[in-house]
Formats: sequence, structure tokens, C-alpha cells
Amino acid sequence: MSQGLRFECQPGCTACCEQKGFVYLTEADLLRMAEFLQMTPAAFEKKYVYRTKKQMRLRVPRESQCSFLRDGGCSIHAAKPTQCRIFP
Repeated sequence: MSQGLRFECQPGCTACCEQKGFVYLTEADLLRMAEFLQMTPAAFEKKYVYRTKKQMRLRVPRESQCSFLRDGGCSIHAAKPTQCRIFP
């Protein structure tokens, strides 16, 4: 019987975060991230989110793939978006 894919993030690894693409958000993601950063949801959205009628995603900054990516890893690891939590 085959076992399912098992994956565990490794400390300091940012390979997932450095891939090109968008990180889509749920309303719960937005609220969790804003609270973690001690921002209002509206302020968080204005600074970090691009929203259309059907979806929302993190803005991609010019200097990196993600606003929250640091040398040591994800600066919001405890509150990161669902898409990041379930990747790969």
C-alpha cells in the first residue's frame, strides 16, 4: 500500500516562496494576517492585497516575490496564507 506524500517545511528554506506566481487569499487569510501584523484588515488590504470582483491575492513587490519573505524565512509564518500552508 502506498503512503501519501509527506512534506515538512525545513527551517530557513524559502524555495516555495521564491517561485513565480500569485498567492491567492481567503477572507480568513486576510483577517489572520492583519491581526498577526497588528493592522486593521482595511490597512492590511490597502498595503498588501490586490482585489478584483472574484478574487484577491497578495501584491508582488518589485524587489522580491513576497513582501513577507526574509533571509531567515517567512516573517509571518504563524499566520501565512492557506495557499502557502498547503503547498506543495
